[in-house]
Amino acid sequence: ADALAKFNTTDYWQTYALQYAFGTSDLATHEWSKHGSCTVWTSEEYFTQIDIMYNRLKGGAGATFLNANVGNVVDYDDLKAAFTEDTDGNPDAIAFNCESCSLSEVWTAWAADPTTLVPTTPIDIEDSDACKSCSSGVTIKAWELGASCDALPADDDAPVADVCADNTHGPPCSADSDCAGVTDCLRCAGSGFCTNVPLSSSRRRRAKA
Repeated sequence: ADALAKFNTTDYWQTYALQYAFGTSDLATHEWSKHGSCTVWTSEEYFTQIDIMYNRLKGGAGATFLNANVGNVVDYDDLKAAFTEDTDGNPDAIAFNCESCSLSEVWTAWAADPTTLVPTTPIDIEDSDACKSCSSGVTIKAWELGASCDALPADDDAPVADVCADNTHGPPCSADSDCAGVTDCLRCAGSGFCTNVPLSSSRRRRAKA
């Protein structure tokens, strides 16, 4: 479909969710087969609706707050309040994922119109929030556009090690088999380095959203 061709040829999807960038995680195949194929929409209609929802939030108070605080540590309540403006004042419709209290994902949940299936009213997902325990604040790091979320933030030195550890690239790899037997490494990340971050857990979190 035209929508899929647009995403694949322009890497447009990387501005939505870097972790699932095309060419590394089969995002379109996963989203369509798991979610879109059970709707009455064509694939183009389905991905167009995602585009509409993304643009609904892209220019909102939450995105503005993030852009203004890149590189800073922010109070969780301030982060939550900013995104609450984008969910019709429902704070429970927003949840965040953090890696060592660095923001990595923002989730929203919406009830669908029973006839059109178009997202309408925000619904509660607060129990999925992994950042609310960050009492010292949430770090808003800068990520290099075009990289996978497996890659380190652009403002890090991205050291390479012979083992896998938090916030450090493991050995270079091109397949999961290259990481087998390497201390604490689980797989080959989209960044081209072994990592200790499991892919399956992030996919499960995405499915809940």
